[in-house]
Amino acid sequence: MKVIVVKQERQEEFHGLFPSGLFTSRDWCKIFPEALIRFMIVDDDDKPVGGFVAYEGGKHGLKTLITPPFTPHCGLFAIETKNNPVKKNSFRKEIIGTIAAFLKSSSYAYYKIDFAPDWVDMQPMLWSSIETNVRYTYRLDLKQTVEDITGNLDSSKRNKINKAEREGFQVNHLANTREALEMISNNLRSNGLASHENILSGILEFAATHPKCFHSFSEASGKKMAVNIAITDQEVCYNLLSAVDRSTAVTNAGTINLFHTILHARDLGMRVFDFEGSGVPEIEEYFRSFGGALVPYFSVCGGRKPWPWILKLTGKV
Repeated sequence: MKVIVVKQERQEEFHGLFPSGLFTSRDWCKIFPEALIRFMIVDDDDKPVGGFVAYEGGKHGLKTLITPPFTPHCGLFAIETKNNPVKKNSFRKEIIGTIAAFLKSSSYAYYKIDFAPDWVDMQPMLWSSIETNVRYTYRLDLKQTVEDITGNLDSSKRNKINKAEREGFQVNHLANTREALEMISNNLRSNGLASHENILSGILEFAATHPKCFHSFSEASGKKMAVNIAITDQEVCYNLLSAVDRSTAVTNAGTINLFHTILHARDLGMRVFDFEGSGVPEIEEYFRSFGGALVPYFSVCGGRKPWPWILKLTGKV
């Protein structure tokens, strides 16, 4: 096996390999500029057996490769034809080993690729001496009843939701890309994070038109106080972006908005709600209070020495 960059003439082939995967779909990839790279994994006969996407950047001649901005993972998929567990596990290990060999031999000054939680076998990365880190997210089972989901909330969250309802908060799922962009961009900038407004705007437009992706807004007195952008991939709904209006002192808007985002995802037939990360202690505690299960996923990073060390030291990555 080997990893190849998908040229223009094979892009349609690439998008047809795994049509149910959102993050390697034609429409999702259109959101990003030419910096998004489609990678195909092929066997010795040049037959496709898998693929993923990544985002190429860098400055001053130093190229980087990362998971596309605002995307939960690289969308890695494999065309699996074996039911035998030994053959299936061996095939998936070879897929990861092929990616490891590609990254190890690449000329990127820095790379960081995130994998979905179902890709748990990272031994080939470790064997290739690629830095492999475990990350965590919370996932909520949406097959539960609404009563069970509500009952599993931390009591403080139920109190905030009840208080917000008494205060006249309402949640709707009517798309408003302008107000969502303003609120989310302001929150990102206040946290010192890059907003990538062109990409962000494209994602908001995508969520506004995709039948199972949506905006959620909590409002009071005609003013939008919080927003959530939910993106669905097969049966998983990702809480991709969240923001609150920080010009107000209201503290319940985000909680009731996220709760109704969860319920709306359930109504759309999603089976899992992914809170999309929990690496910051305050955020972890907040997401934990919604009653989901802590789930690990893996991220690998590295690059051409000494650049990974320099970039980390200077806070560039």
